[in-house]
Amino acid sequence: MNTPLHFLINYLVIQLFLKNANEYLLPIAFFSMILDLDHIKYWWVNRKKVKQILFSEGVDFKSRSAAHELIGFGLIVLIGVFGFLYANDKLLVVIIVSCLCLHILLDFLTGSARPFYPFSGKVVKSPFYIEKWRNRVIFEAVLTIFMGFIFYSKW
Repeated sequence: MNTPLHFLINYLVIQLFLKNANEYLLPIAFFSMILDLDHIKYWWVNRKKVKQILFSEGVDFKSRSAAHELIGFGLIVLIGVFGFLYANDKLLVVIIVSCLCLHILLDFLTGSARPFYPFSGKVVKSPFYIEKWRNRVIFEAVLTIFMGFIFYSKW
């Protein structure tokens, strides 16, 4: 799933459940997208064959670190529990943990993953995974535009 779409979906979910997403717009944006920073190293190392990689199948899991997998999810929840216990702004902690967990969940639901990475390299594909690269790009583009309209109408 593309990075802006993570932000748009997280914003909408937080707005639906908490009703004050505008007050937390920057943390929502930052924590919705920060997990995708792990892609930079992969794309930098493979910069000479980007075209070849982009048009191949099943590339999404290869660019992810363990933070994108179940171990990252567990650490986020654990840190979130401690953060919630000691933070002054408990709602901010809920928003941060929600954004990070939704990011991982959306990637699991729409892509392929190595859930037990780094302990196992076994790849699992979601039943909602769109195999053909072109169809996946079209789906994400349409969904991003649709969610963008919802975001701007709520702003």
